[in-house]
Amino acid sequence: MLLGIAVVTAVASAVAVPPASAVSAGLVPDSAPDEATAALWAQQGDKPVVVSSATTETSETVANPDGSWTLTEYTHPVRVKQGATWAPIDTTLVKRADGSVGPKATTVDLALNPGGAGSSGADRDRWRW
Repeated sequence: MLLGIAVVTAVASAVAVPPASAVSAGLVPDSAPDEATAALWAQQGDKPVVVSSATTETSETVANPDGSWTLTEYTHPVRVKQGATWAPIDTTLVKRADGSVGPKATTVDLALNPGGAGSSGADRDRWRW
């Protein structure tokens, strides 16, 4: 099964970077909000930096310290947006505050009837698609 494809291309423009001694890799975040910041931080920290604005359910763009870029694309969703952050797909079923049962993190919201007394008949319209 094909899980991902990586494509690397060269950067077209140079980014001014302070001396390597001025920045420690531990001080540079693992992700940046845009391509320009990711390229700068990747060079400063001498490590790959994810471009969060280019991240989707099925792809991830990374600025590399050598100035190149890596795009990884998947044939299926590998993460889902939960609020402002990305979470890995997790199909573990959990009980929710409204009493329904559903997966922790998936691309499609699913609510299952929990069953038991009071969950059928009178509540049947609540659980209908």
